[in-house]
Amino acid sequence: MTNFTASQQAVITQKNNNLLVSASAGSGKTTVLIERIMRKIEAGTNVDQLLVVTFTNLAAKHMKQKLENQLNAKLSTLLNDSTGAATASPVVKRLRQQLNLLGVANISTLDAFCLRLIQRYYYVIDLDPVFRLLTDNTEGLLIRDQVWGDVREKLYADQDSRFAQLTANFSNDRSDDGLSALIMRLFDFAQSTPNPTEWLQQLPAAYTIETPTVTASAFYQQQLLPLLQETGQTMQANLTQAIAVAQTGELEDKTIKGLTEAQQGVQTLVAQLPTASWNDLREQIATFKFGRLKKTYKDEPLRTSAAANVGQLVQTVKDQFKQLTENYFAADEAQVMAVMTGSADLVTELVHATLAFKQAFAAEKRQRHVLDFSDLEHLTLQILTSQDDSGQGALAQLRAQFDEIMVDEYQDINSLQEKILQLLARQNPGNMFMVGDVKQSIYQFRLADPLLFLHKYHDYGQNPAHGDRIVLAENFRSVENVDNLANLIFSQLMDAPVGQIDYDDAAKLKYGPKDYPADLAQTTSLLLYQSGKAAVETDEDAEPTTFSIDDPSEGSITMVAQKILALKAQDRPIYDRGTGTYRPFRYSDAALLVPTRNHNLTIIDIFKRLQIPIVVNDAQNYFQTTEIRIMMALLSIIDNPYQDIPLVAVLRSPIVGLDENQLVYLRIQNKTSDYFQALRDFYAAYPGREHEAYGDQVYAKIDQFMSQLTEFRDLARRNQLVTLIWRIYDRTGFLDYVGGMPAGKQRQANLNALYERAHTYEAGSFKGLFQFVRFIKRMQEKDQDLAEAVSETETEAVSVMTIHGSKGLEYPVVFIMDLDKQFNQSDTRQSALLDREAGIGITYLDPKTRVKYPTLPRLMTQQVVSQKLRAEEMRKLYVAITRAEQQLYLVGTVESMTTAAEKWRRVMQDKTLVLDAQSRIMAKSDLDWLGQTLIRHPDLKAYWDGEQPAYSLAEDQTRVTIELGDATSVAPVIPQSDAPNTAESSAVDLVEADLDVDVDQVTQQQIQRLLNFKYPDQVATATTAYQSVSEVKRVFEDPDTALMQANPTVSVQQSRPSSRYVTEELATPQFLQTAQAPTGADVGSATHLVLEQLPLDAPVTTAVVEQTIAALVMKTILTEPVAALIDVNSVVAFYASELGQQILATPNKVHREVPFSLLMPTWRLFDDFSKDDPNKILIHGIIDGYLETDAGLILFDYKTDHVAQPAALLKRYTGQVKLYAAALSSMYAPQVVAGQYLYSLTQQALIPVPKSL
Repeated sequence: MTNFTASQQAVITQKNNNLLVSASAGSGKTTVLIERIMRKIEAGTNVDQLLVVTFTNLAAKHMKQKLENQLNAKLSTLLNDSTGAATASPVVKRLRQQLNLLGVANISTLDAFCLRLIQRYYYVIDLDPVFRLLTDNTEGLLIRDQVWGDVREKLYADQDSRFAQLTANFSNDRSDDGLSALIMRLFDFAQSTPNPTEWLQQLPAAYTIETPTVTASAFYQQQLLPLLQETGQTMQANLTQAIAVAQTGELEDKTIKGLTEAQQGVQTLVAQLPTASWNDLREQIATFKFGRLKKTYKDEPLRTSAAANVGQLVQTVKDQFKQLTENYFAADEAQVMAVMTGSADLVTELVHATLAFKQAFAAEKRQRHVLDFSDLEHLTLQILTSQDDSGQGALAQLRAQFDEIMVDEYQDINSLQEKILQLLARQNPGNMFMVGDVKQSIYQFRLADPLLFLHKYHDYGQNPAHGDRIVLAENFRSVENVDNLANLIFSQLMDAPVGQIDYDDAAKLKYGPKDYPADLAQTTSLLLYQSGKAAVETDEDAEPTTFSIDDPSEGSITMVAQKILALKAQDRPIYDRGTGTYRPFRYSDAALLVPTRNHNLTIIDIFKRLQIPIVVNDAQNYFQTTEIRIMMALLSIIDNPYQDIPLVAVLRSPIVGLDENQLVYLRIQNKTSDYFQALRDFYAAYPGREHEAYGDQVYAKIDQFMSQLTEFRDLARRNQLVTLIWRIYDRTGFLDYVGGMPAGKQRQANLNALYERAHTYEAGSFKGLFQFVRFIKRMQEKDQDLAEAVSETETEAVSVMTIHGSKGLEYPVVFIMDLDKQFNQSDTRQSALLDREAGIGITYLDPKTRVKYPTLPRLMTQQVVSQKLRAEEMRKLYVAITRAEQQLYLVGTVESMTTAAEKWRRVMQDKTLVLDAQSRIMAKSDLDWLGQTLIRHPDLKAYWDGEQPAYSLAEDQTRVTIELGDATSVAPVIPQSDAPNTAESSAVDLVEADLDVDVDQVTQQQIQRLLNFKYPDQVATATTAYQSVSEVKRVFEDPDTALMQANPTVSVQQSRPSSRYVTEELATPQFLQTAQAPTGADVGSATHLVLEQLPLDAPVTTAVVEQTIAALVMKTILTEPVAALIDVNSVVAFYASELGQQILATPNKVHREVPFSLLMPTWRLFDDFSKDDPNKILIHGIIDGYLETDAGLILFDYKTDHVAQPAALLKRYTGQVKLYAAALSSMYAPQVVAGQYLYSLTQQALIPVPKSL
């Protein structure tokens, strides 16, 4: 039985009030949640009387499985501990009842619950119950594009609207995609609120200046003023600190006086902020001056150091003044008023366009009878808020049904979901159970709102009547040093103003496990690669470089790989908590957590070279993978070849294989036209020119490409998209080619995923290559990748995943990669910023001057969005650190440790545990934060450079080390021949490593013999050992050649086209064939069937034949279209012939449709085989019929071929008939075949076939 802590026990047993559980990482919240459900069941609550909401379908599935296991375990215990009478006890019956109810229990995501609720109460909102859910994002996006296209055209046609100006404001000269993207983003954002229309309609209010002056307006007084005051207070605090440093360092009085005057000036400015005019404030900020400060004191290093610290603090204040000037006070009051007025009109038009799209999109979905996931929640909200009797009855019924509402991962819900849950919940006493950890809320991009958790956390702490609050702080996952490190870092980083959360004593992790041994090595280390190069400012919006010669991450990745190899070589470094013993390191013990997928292909390459197995589920952004980009370029030029960039991409790719010089060679054939025209000119002119070796080489590649392009373009016009894509894979061999590249299985899985995506696309109401290419491009622009393609993976391998993907997982050894990667602030640089509270902040384009101005609401929104993004970056780092169980490595790249430490030491003078807000705000990467939080720790004393921290961390128990690497200390990634694991390497790995190996003469001879081996029966591979008569009938087509005596043969090469399984193309599967009119072969087979089924005990008349055909149709053996084409008269005519009358005279001697098999020597069929070849070929067939007579057997074969003269059938079928005769002779020996005939049903002629000589 599990031993629960006091806080866990309190969570399990609490009742009669709402409960918010703040469960830290590794605190066992799922176990506690399951136990609370079990206790509810034991107390009399049925499992279907609980509403349990999870964040993912997988979490819901696991929760149901765990509940089932608990119920079964409880049931087994009762049955094992009691007598036979226990099976009828009420407790046992109840547990079995709960197992039965588990299948219908409401344990699911909120979306799934909403779907069930709508299916149950659709009548409350007059919804058509016949609908389907858009589970695939493809169709939903295509419908959106179609609807928005229609709405956009109507808005353009409205002469009175400002839509054209709106488009110009948010788009460029080439397209209006910028506005389209904004409309979709604004629509999605609004849909996450309980009332989207109301939220949208209040957006223009922020741009309304209702007073004659800016500073008197409500916007300035309520929103901008507090921000300016906060900035002024920060400047005052920096100057106060600068004065203290100057006084402590005994700097000259002139410096101290100048600092004091500056502080007083800032204080005066802050006091005037509420009342001064805009232009006065603008003037004061722009002209604010600082006195000159003495920077150096000769031969006095302590005073010089103090002066440097003062200089840094003053420079920070100067930068803040500069930001105020450039961001807020760049324009005078008249310009600000004009920009605000114009922006208000634009935002009003933007809201109008978004609402028009919202209405049209809803109408289109109604017409198609489809719903998307957003609809589920809004329709549920409509049902629960309906004021009529049916709506109120539904709400009352649901509230009565659920004794408790349990919400897992509560930190990741949004305001719309919260509204639904609150409507379902009871009041006095409350029945909501919410569990989560706001420090692990990392789904802001999915519009999660962690502030909901925070507000409730503070409310329940201050007002217990609203609900109880319990904190689960014990971390049962990690060793103590990981807990200490997390507490050390986040107690300095996280506070409410900067990180939205106060990382106080209640938030700190507490060491929970009792089973980790005291001698377990608790490694927490910084792995820093010194590149010798300064970090480059990068644009997160820029497309990542696919092919990089010197990837800056290679050094740190190699350090990680070598660390993993070192762990593998150690003697049992991992403690197994299940067995209570130490064990060797397994590759699956380690996980690499990456902030983005941009370097995953580099990780794959380096680990493969070092022969470390690795699993990367999402190797790179799907649409950025090389193989998908090549395929999309090819599809683009199949649609329209007059596109230079996609065309050159395909020509340069392995599909065509031109190099750079060959591309130039083609370009100079026609320097002025587009590239495809130049290619066509070369293709048309080169055959008539004087040839050269280089030109021949280029022409050969272009010839193949042009023929394939023509084939593909023709196919694209006539066939489905999936047919085209698979034909490309088949004709170019591209699918096979990528399989031989690094991460080949993953690349092939990506191409197969593209095929599946095309299939899904065409399964809807969307068709055509152009629309598909356009759709994919739109998805790329929106950064909406396909679901990652899953390939076969090894289980015993190092895992690589994003931090988001790692949430909820744990590993003995964790490497947090790329900590030097700059924070993604792209959301703060968009032309329009969105926030639930701040609204929308836009950049205004003056229609006359074409100058762009950042509006004041944009600057306000930018501050809010930036703070939220920064707080989420902190939470992502927290999630990453708390994935580690035993060993944690923090990995990054620095220019040098000296320059990094110098930057980190700027916080040494901070006098409080929490770092200065400005230092944390100015940090550009996780590594900056880690350096700031660790530099004051005694373990990094070697990097203090003589300074002493103003706040001591000497009592902290964390142990941390720094391991440095550089180009000389980090070994190359190509394995050497004497490496310890070379013996275990695969042959492919050794060949790819290009190793030089000494080989003795005997071994060389054996290698030569093996490599030069030729299969002795190569000729046999061209045919099969099992042949039908129709496949080998040409062997016997010469009527003058006897079957056995004259050895009729044909070469294997000649027989290839008609031999089984050796043709170049396989037949199309029947289920893929398109229905068409009956063929001649269909009619011939049907005629044979009728001849087989005809009764022979009476004369064969037209009526008898027609009755036989009708009976076959009734039995569905024949179809009516085929039956209608059977020539009844020809059948009757056969039985009127001399042979037919002979058959009717002795019907019991007739055999029809007789199957046979015949073994024949290979050399009698194919002249490539020698006469001493012992192999034989099994020939099978069906004889139409033969008649036993006293003189011997009479063989006959019907033919429905349309020929001009009956004799033509002799040339065509003599060999086949003779083969039948040979089979009959073998079957009836010593009886002979007395006669053999072909009967032409179309000519109604009996044709004797000459016998063999």
